[in-house]
Amino acid sequence: MAMRLMTIGPEQAATLLKLNHNNRLLNMTTVIRYASDMSTGRWRNVGDPIRFNGTDLLDGQHRLSAIVMSGVTLEMYVIDGLTQDDMAVIDTGKPRTLGDTLRWAGATNVSATAGITRKLCGLAKGYNLGGDTTPYARLSKSEQLEFYQNNTELVEWAGRSGLRIHRQLGGGKVSWGTALGYLVTNGAARLNVDEFVSILCEGIELTDSSPIWALRNWAIRMTVQRKRVREDQIVIITVRAYNHWRNGTKIKQMKMISNEQIQPVVVD
Repeated sequence: MAMRLMTIGPEQAATLLKLNHNNRLLNMTTVIRYASDMSTGRWRNVGDPIRFNGTDLLDGQHRLSAIVMSGVTLEMYVIDGLTQDDMAVIDTGKPRTLGDTLRWAGATNVSATAGITRKLCGLAKGYNLGGDTTPYARLSKSEQLEFYQNNTELVEWAGRSGLRIHRQLGGGKVSWGTALGYLVTNGAARLNVDEFVSILCEGIELTDSSPIWALRNWAIRMTVQRKRVREDQIVIITVRAYNHWRNGTKIKQMKMISNEQIQPVVVD
């Protein structure tokens, strides 16, 4: 068994892929995710080798395919001399989650923080929360970590605020946190969103024509009736309530509208 460090470009990667005879099915979402990291400089060589048994590629088809797709040249370790039986124990370890990665980066409440980071990162790229979730699967941990590091204060604040609403009104803390983070990243003033959250949670001095009162009643009703509310629905209805509140619009009841999309945020 021998290991060496090789410089692999698109042409050599394509040549090595010709030895990919009896591997698992190629997952293009994974290839796209890897290629994105490679082309943006987020890819890191941490010692995971491309593995061969002399005549067959045992491990590395996604990385090699990503090199071909991205057109970059990278250094990678290559190990040869394994046996076909070694395939049974390749990639059988427990993968690190985004939460594990964010904990290393100093995040708090890592489960919720990971969820909010993932959703806000995707929304920033124009992904839709509802329907097809395939685009979110293309977000690499490196890309999401970069988003968190560039927006740490925002994500941590959104997590705390989403948890506050969750404790008062029910609903998913990640969904509420995502909604609040979306408001701020799209033009709402953080000070105004903090006020919006406080009024929503405390329910003090609200009239029955206030959009915050309508949102509060909707959230409580969903919780009491134990209705499953999709993540995108909480974001959509929160943004709508915030816009009505900032515009001074009176509204008595909040309800979901079929096929509704997230509205542009009232810029403060």
